[in-house]
Amino acid sequence: FDASFNPGFAIREFRARVAFSENQWKNPASVPDLQMNPGRLTVRVRMIDSLLNQYAFNGWTRGQIEDLLGPRTTPEYFSDWDLVYYLGAGRYGNAIGDSEWLVFRLDQAGRVRDYQVVHD
Repeated sequence: FDASFNPGFAIREFRARVAFSENQWKNPASVPDLQMNPGRLTVRVRMIDSLLNQYAFNGWTRGQIEDLLGPRTTPEYFSDWDLVYYLGAGRYGNAIGDSEWLVFRLDQAGRVRDYQVVHD
């Protein structure tokens, strides 16, 4: 990402990141707020980088995804994606003021063929 817009925020955002925890992902309200949490980032936003570094989801089934991440979010949009998870408010760049989402697209066999973080 381009930290040139606000290097201080970028450093704080990087330091606020946390390791992926299945329990905390599924129960984000159980995670206490941290002083190092710039802009009050949600726990899912703070752990998304760890999640994506830890797991390569290509080939996973819907059931495997839901076992790890819990029930999907059902937004009004992103209908072209099969599984959608709300992360929280955007962190930087053109996503500030928007929301970040983790989205999955399944192939004909019901296995993940594409996944990414998108903004609304």
